[in-house]
Amino acid sequence: MLAPLSLQIGPASLDLSKPVQLKLETRINESGSLAVSGQVTPQPAAASLKVKLSGIDLSTAQPYIAQRSSLTLRSGKLGGEAQVSFRANGETGVAAKNGPAFSLSGDIDVEDLHTVDDLRHDDLIKWERLDLRGLNFQQNPSRLDIAEVVVRKPYARVIIESDTTLNVTNALRSPSAVKSDSPAKPDAVAKSDGARSKSRVKSPESAAPSALQAQSASTAMPMAIKKVLIKDGLANFTDLSVSPHFSAAIQKLDGSILGLSSKPGSRATVDLHGAVDAFSPVSIKGEVNPLGVPLYADLALDFRNMELSIFNPYSGKFAGYNITKGKLTTELHYKVDGRKLDAQHHIVIDQLEFGDKTESKDAVSLPIKLAVALLKDRNGVIDLSLPVTGSLDDPKFRLGPIIWKVFVNILVKAVTAPFALLDRCSVGP
Repeated sequence: MLAPLSLQIGPASLDLSKPVQLKLETRINESGSLAVSGQVTPQPAAASLKVKLSGIDLSTAQPYIAQRSSLTLRSGKLGGEAQVSFRANGETGVAAKNGPAFSLSGDIDVEDLHTVDDLRHDDLIKWERLDLRGLNFQQNPSRLDIAEVVVRKPYARVIIESDTTLNVTNALRSPSAVKSDSPAKPDAVAKSDGARSKSRVKSPESAAPSALQAQSASTAMPMAIKKVLIKDGLANFTDLSVSPHFSAAIQKLDGSILGLSSKPGSRATVDLHGAVDAFSPVSIKGEVNPLGVPLYADLALDFRNMELSIFNPYSGKFAGYNITKGKLTTELHYKVDGRKLDAQHHIVIDQLEFGDKTESKDAVSLPIKLAVALLKDRNGVIDLSLPVTGSLDDPKFRLGPIIWKVFVNILVKAVTAPFALLDRCSVGP
C-alpha cells in the first residue's frame, strides 16, 4: 500500500521528446519510505532518476519466493540510495542494437534478514546487516561491479541430510520439484534410478563437463567485488549421514576476501579467522576464484586444540570406538582446480584415548588401541600427514569420512608393519 502519496510532474510539453521533471514521495505499507526524483522522457522512453529507499519490508515478497523455493523470508528491510537510468530502443548507439539499456549505481543495505528452511523448519541464512557499497550494474552490455560488501553477524546453517543431499540445495528448489522427489514405491524408484543411470552414461553433458564450463564462462555476466568484509559470523554444520550425527560450529568469524572477479585467471585473497565451538582457533588463508570458470581454490586452514570427542560420529563408524580424550591440531591445505581436489593434512593428535566399542558395521577389523599406542611418541603425541584426493562432482565424496578412513588405514599399517611405518612417519622413540 502506497500512502500518503505525493507526486509532482512538470512542466510538460506536447513535444514528447523533451524530458519532464518528476518527484515522488510515499510510504510503503506504513513501515518503509520511497523517494524518487529526476526526469523522464516520454518518447523514446528514457529516464534518469535518483531513488532513495528506507525500511522496505522484504517479507512482502514471500508469495513470489514460495513459488520458486522451499524457504520462507520472515524478515528483512531494504534501504539505500541509487541513481537509475533507462533508455529504450529507438536511440542511437548500443541500445538501438541490443535492446533497452539500464544502469544502477549507488549503495544498498539489507537489515535483519531472516530466512527459514521450510523442509526442516530451521533457520537457514540470516544476518544483522548487509551493505553493498559502490554498486554499479549495467545492462547492454551487462556487468556488475561492487566496491565493498560488509556483512555483520551473518549466520548459515549447513546440513548434510541422511541421503547426502545439502539442505541449502533442497531449500532453493521449488516446492513442485521437491514433491516430484517424494518417496515412491521401491520398483518405481529402482526403475527411475536405472533410467537416470542410463541417462547419465549417455548424456554428452556428463561426458564433457569442461565444455559446459567453457560455454558458461563465455555467456556469464562479468562480475567483480573488490572487497568483502565479514564481521562476527557464525556457521553451524551438521552431518546426518552418520549415526550418531556430527555437528560443529565456527564462531566469531571475521576477516576479508579481496579481489573477487569472474575474469579468467583472477585470484581473490582470503584472510579469515574464528573459532570452532568458541575454544579452538581457526584461520583460513589463501586464494580463490569462485566467480570464474573453472573453479579454483588454494586455501590453508589451521585448527588448533580441537576436542577430538566431537568427531565421535566418524571415529565410532570407521574406527569402531568412541573417543574419550584427545586434542587435535591441524594444518590443512586444499587445492581445487577444475573440480579436482588435492588435500594435504598435517595432523597432530595429543593424548588420544578410545573408550567404548561401537557396533558399527563399517568399522575396520583390527586392534585399534594397539595401533594408536604404536603411533604415539613418548609424550603421547601422534604426528601424521594424510593426503586426500577426489572429485567435487562425486556425490559420495565427503571429506570428513574420507579423512577417518585414511587414518584407519594408517592404523592398519601400524599393526602390520609398525617399525617401517614409524620410520616413514618420523615418529620419535
